[in-house]
Amino acid sequence: GGGYAVLGGRDASRALGKMDLDPKNVDDPRVDDLTPEQQKTLDNWFDKMKQKYPVVGTLAKGKSKL
Repeated sequence: GGGYAVLGGRDASRALGKMDLDPKNVDDPRVDDLTPEQQKTLDNWFDKMKQKYPVVGTLAKGKSKL
C-alpha cells in the first residue's frame, strides 16, 4: 500500500482532521475534541473525498477482527 494504507479499514476522521498519521490518531475514532480549525480540515477532507470517490461501505462500531 501507499502512504495512506495505514488508514484502510479504519475511521480516519481524527487523523485527517489533525493531519497526523500517528497510530494513536488513526486508532482513535473520537472527533469531539478537535479544535474548530481541525474540524474545518476534516470537513474539507470529507468534501474532497465525497467528490472524488463513491461510498462503497461503512465501518461498523467496535474492534476489527483482522
